[in-house]
Amino acid sequence: MDWLISTAEKLTTGISNFNITVVACLILALKLITAAKKIFDFHDEYFVKRRIDRLESLKSKVEVGKTLHVYLEESIASECFRITSGISTSTKYMEYLIKLSAVGKWSRFQLKAISEHLRFKPLTTEPEIVIPKMDFVGAALGAICLFFFPFAGIYYFIFFLLANIQNGPFYGLISFIACLGGGLILSGDFIKYLVATRAKAYLQANPIV
Repeated sequence: MDWLISTAEKLTTGISNFNITVVACLILALKLITAAKKIFDFHDEYFVKRRIDRLESLKSKVEVGKTLHVYLEESIASECFRITSGISTSTKYMEYLIKLSAVGKWSRFQLKAISEHLRFKPLTTEPEIVIPKMDFVGAALGAICLFFFPFAGIYYFIFFLLANIQNGPFYGLISFIACLGGGLILSGDFIKYLVATRAKAYLQANPIV
């Protein structure tokens, strides 16, 4: 009976401390997001924009129709595509991904996952989604991480919440976030594999003209 009372008191105190910890973490997260946004805005303004302006300036000095003029046009198009999609790739892959985007079935993240599996096969004019057999191994390991790490995070969160140590809820929350983040990062191969296989099946049934 005493053990139950003691556990209940720890849980009540832990929940109270947990609420304070959550608020502090949310404020910190908002500040970090704001700072990251400012950094990205600075990068886009002073690096990306200047690169495109340089390419535009060089293009204007080259005679239209020349090989270099075409190359500069393709470079500008690729740079604009990279900014909007986050995908750095060649012109042929870019054109194919734009066609996929026009279908309206895949998000920006999904298109990025698909782009990593695009390959040109011999005697083909357009790239195809190619999934090597070894990718299945990485996907299987990623699936294990996706399900294992969140459960590990819950375990550590409850452990620190009930443990009689100072700042236990804080350590529990940090452990949970770390496990959740680690699971998501390590499960990347599984998510990309899933997106690519589903996209390949869809395109086989509904070829893009």
